[in-house]
Amino acid sequence: MEAHKLGWQQFFREHILDRGYDYFCDGAVGDLKKVGDLLTAAVEGTSDYFVEISFSGELITDMSCSCPYAEDGNYCKHMAAVLFKHEEFFDSPKSNGSSKIGNTNVSANKTTAALREVIAGMGTETLRKELLTILENDKDLRIGFMLRYYKSDDSMSEYYNNKLKNADMILRQCADHHGFVDWRNASSFASRLISEVIFDLRDFTLDDDEAKKAFDVSIYVFCLFADTDIDDSGGETQYFTDECIELWDYIVENSESRDLLEYIFKKLTQTCEKIGFGEYMSDEIDAFISEHFKDNDFALSKLESIDRRIERLANDKSWHGDYELSKNIKERMKLMEELGHSKGDVEKFRKQYWHLPTIRGIVMSELEDAGNLPDLIQLLEKSKEMDSEFPGLVSKYSRKLIDCYLKGGWPAKAREERFEYITEYNRGNIDVFYELKQNTAADLWHQERKKIFDALSAQGVDIKHLLASEGLKDQLFDALAVRIREGRGFEKLTLSELIKYEDALRPEYDNELLDLYERLIWKLSEFAGGRSYYQEIAGFIKKMFSFAEGKFRVSKMLESWRFTYSNRPAMQDELKALYRYL
Repeated sequence: MEAHKLGWQQFFREHILDRGYDYFCDGAVGDLKKVGDLLTAAVEGTSDYFVEISFSGELITDMSCSCPYAEDGNYCKHMAAVLFKHEEFFDSPKSNGSSKIGNTNVSANKTTAALREVIAGMGTETLRKELLTILENDKDLRIGFMLRYYKSDDSMSEYYNNKLKNADMILRQCADHHGFVDWRNASSFASRLISEVIFDLRDFTLDDDEAKKAFDVSIYVFCLFADTDIDDSGGETQYFTDECIELWDYIVENSESRDLLEYIFKKLTQTCEKIGFGEYMSDEIDAFISEHFKDNDFALSKLESIDRRIERLANDKSWHGDYELSKNIKERMKLMEELGHSKGDVEKFRKQYWHLPTIRGIVMSELEDAGNLPDLIQLLEKSKEMDSEFPGLVSKYSRKLIDCYLKGGWPAKAREERFEYITEYNRGNIDVFYELKQNTAADLWHQERKKIFDALSAQGVDIKHLLASEGLKDQLFDALAVRIREGRGFEKLTLSELIKYEDALRPEYDNELLDLYERLIWKLSEFAGGRSYYQEIAGFIKKMFSFAEGKFRVSKMLESWRFTYSNRPAMQDELKALYRYL
């Protein structure tokens, strides 16, 4: 992090700074210590987060926090809260970091003093009339006043309905006519929903009815945010979700009502299903449910919820659908075990989804851990057939089969599987090629190698790397030269391959390689291009200097091009640099 003076507020986004100040005011910063140039503190949030801030004189040189938002290099609200706390305890005349809040407080103090003086000179009846007029004309003030001095069902309903209307209004003000919130408004959208709707809700959760209404408002706004098409490049979704979860934490941890907890669980489950499986916000709800609703009664409800998901996902044949289905099946099996279901019941359940590679993968791991090679081999061979349309999976199964055959003492089977692996599942794999060579008798290797090369060549697989590894220079050179016979369009590719395999062919093929270089470079020169194209040509020409006749041939080439391509100044500029090598 680049060092900067203590005017640190400019480095935080506005909504992050505001939330940091709220944390500071709420007393969330604890265990503040400054030892030398290192400031440390713990900040209470969704979890307890540890903040470290390094100084060098008046400069902040580094900031870190253990929260997820800061892991990506962002300046978080917890850092801001600690810096506000730092100013309170370690205030310095030289520090200009408190200018925003400090000046606001000074201005507020002056205004308050003036108000006190005016109010002191007014009569009681005049004050009452003025207050009534103000409250009648300002709905937010009126609602707040009634909640403070005359809380009733009507005033609470008005308060919560006003919150819902505010959320809708914020969306209308931040979104365009298509309903999209772009990057310019995304931060304001998230921070306003939090500061104007979510943040105040925890002040009205004193009893179960209030807590339920506050929770309902938060769910409404949570779904509103989830349904909004928003540019999330600034991490607004995570920021907003974290704040909602903090509210839910507060409500759940301060409630002793079973009915309320069951209501919250049901609403969260429904919200998760509404948002959609695999989305970030629904995954965060899942994590919240797993953390706070652990007893068996909730486990049964979670089981029912997962069954609904599985039923819905079973009809989604996409890759993402299979992924989410597998994830929920594994979660259900885990819950079944927690609820004491028998192994037979768990086995019967997962057998219904045997077509999913992930589910069979669980069984493969169990068989491998138990050392049950025969059943593992049988399952791997069956899986190769079942997943034949997915080459990556089949390659994985084949590789595992090789290991199983070796562990079981079946080298012949391992050799057969290696041959299939290199010719069918992971064609031309150099590692398995070496394994085959090491486990084949020397007098039989040439025959085995020919079978591999023939099988791969018949499928059009590039085997030049295998030819080079075996020192088969004649075949390697022929494979390189064939590109030239295929016509134009392969000059650059062939030259790159010449460079790649040049060491494997020299010195026996020096003359032939030099011929190829010259022939291909001449072909490249026939086409005009930009400066970068001519730089490439010059780079290929430099490779010719390492051959005995290279300088002589390059000299003739450049001399010819001086006249042939005199109308290409960029080309001539790039070629001039080559003369110093001659």
